[in-house]
This record gives sequence, C-alpha cells and structure tokens, in this order.
Amino acid sequence: DLRCRVGLMARALMAMGPIVIAALQLDPMPRVARATATSTVNDVIGFSAFVAARRVGVPLVGWLWLGGVSIGLWRLVRQWQRLSQYERTAVPAPEAEQRMVAELAAALNISQPVRLCYSRACAIPMVFGWRLPTILLPADIHDVLPAAQLRGVLQHELAHIRRHDFPINLWQVGLDILLWFHPAARWVSRQVRADREFSCDDMALASGTDTATYAHALAALDDARDE
Repeated sequence: DLRCRVGLMARALMAMGPIVIAALQLDPMPRVARATATSTVNDVIGFSAFVAARRVGVPLVGWLWLGGVSIGLWRLVRQWQRLSQYERTAVPAPEAEQRMVAELAAALNISQPVRLCYSRACAIPMVFGWRLPTILLPADIHDVLPAAQLRGVLQHELAHIRRHDFPINLWQVGLDILLWFHPAARWVSRQVRADREFSCDDMALASGTDTATYAHALAALDDARDE
C-alpha cells in the first residue's frame, strides 16, 4: 500500500514538473553557460541553422505528443464504451447475495451501498462506479468458484471500493495519457497497478479469507479467463 501511494505521488510530480516549469518560465541554464553554448553552436553549425531546425523540430515534437494523447483518449473512450456495455447487460444478484455483500462491506467499514451484478459480457470480476459502486462478476462464476472462494474474491473487490481505486485509477489513466512518451512514468504506472492488486489481496486475507482458498480462487479465475 505504501509503494502504491508513493508511486501515485511520483506520477503526479512527473506530470506537474513540465507545467510548473512552463508556468514559471524557468531557465535551467545559467546566463553565462547559455552564452557559451550559443557561441559554440554558432561556431559549429551556425546559429541561424540551429534556429531554423528548432522552428521545425519543436512543432513536430508537439504534434507527435498530441498524436499520442489522441490515441490514448481513443483507447479510453473504447474502454468506457465497453464498460457501459457491461453495465447495460448486468443482471442484479439475488437478494441473499446482496445481503452477503452488504455484510462484507460493513466489515471493511464501507458506508456506501454496493451493488452486486452478473454479466455474460465480462470475463473477470471488476468494480466500477464511484457514488454507487458496483461489483460485476462473470455470469458463470458459480460454475468456476465454490462459495468459500467466491467470498474471498468479493472481499478483494470490496477492498478496491474501500481504497477508492476506481476514481484514483481514472486519474492515473489521465496521467498515463499525458505521459505516454515517458518510459519511467509507464514503469511506475505498471508498478502502481500491481501494488494496488497486492494491497487488495492483503485486505482480503486480513478479512479472514484462508490463504490456500484464496490462492485456488485466483488460479481458477485465471484458468477460466484463458479458456
């Protein structure tokens, strides 16, 4: 959980750095060093040639960045459409299962109501929504997991709700789109997502789920997704 928080803070600083520099118009090069560099460039390639190359290169870099952002936004829209499809095809769970989810949510100090739904369109358990969070399970999950294993999976998904991971992930996706060109930012993002899942695993096990039962549940879900 600590690594996840540190990673999110690092992503925020990576995104804020260029904005702060641009807003303050900071010049990282001292005046004397800039004069020396200008003189050297002028002697080697001619300063006018350098200015001309910069006039062409800077817009190209800007358009390249905008192209990457556009692709990222297009992917985000596609994912949102897929999520909307899941929501349209979702079927509410029986009342007994809804009560079980409410009890598990209360044990995790989740005050807001949580819906439990099933959908044939999704292949893995997931959580979406902020004000009214919804746990969406594959329609055939009862054929894959017995009751004890399903309980551990529900505790994992409830941990995402307890940590407010859905809105945080939207914010993270926005940073991913802006920093698509940054290899360190992409690596940190992958680590944050992995640590987020590990943190939810820890919360599920701390809620009383047996370790072996939970491990078998994860293996069964992975096998079912590959089929």
